[in-house]
Amino acid sequence: MERDSSDPIATAILAHAEQLGLSLPLASESRALSGRGVSGRVEGRELSLITPRHLAEQAALDHDLTARIAELEHAGKTLAVLVEGERPLGLIAVRDEPRDDAREGLTALSRLGVQAVMLSGDNARTVAAIGDSLGIEAHGELMPEEKAQRVRDWQAAGRGPVG
Repeated sequence: MERDSSDPIATAILAHAEQLGLSLPLASESRALSGRGVSGRVEGRELSLITPRHLAEQAALDHDLTARIAELEHAGKTLAVLVEGERPLGLIAVRDEPRDDAREGLTALSRLGVQAVMLSGDNARTVAAIGDSLGIEAHGELMPEEKAQRVRDWQAAGRGPVG
């Protein structure tokens, strides 16, 4: 389902599967679930790969799965849950790391008077850890429309040029 996505996490998942030599079946009827994940049909099965937060909105999670999700998120991982219907089939945990030149780029922007802020849909713990490591303000678990609203709010408040 992630095969045609340009999302960095999707790309990482596919690269890792290729590294492991896994043969992934093709998905049909793939569709993005804005800020939530992706769904599609794989070998006749309707599957979704969604965030734990959104899975909890549509299905009751058992104690073991909830505990495992909390453990992985506490370790700063971003999770995707593979689901068939309302039944979780597995977890994929990734940790997005800043590029080696990110701090240097942010320092250059700061010298120009630009204040960088990170707005992300990833889990808040991961976003906070990365923001702290880069020395920037960071907000996680935001839907695309929430990110856009924050930008509009900053523009309306005269927070300077916002992009």
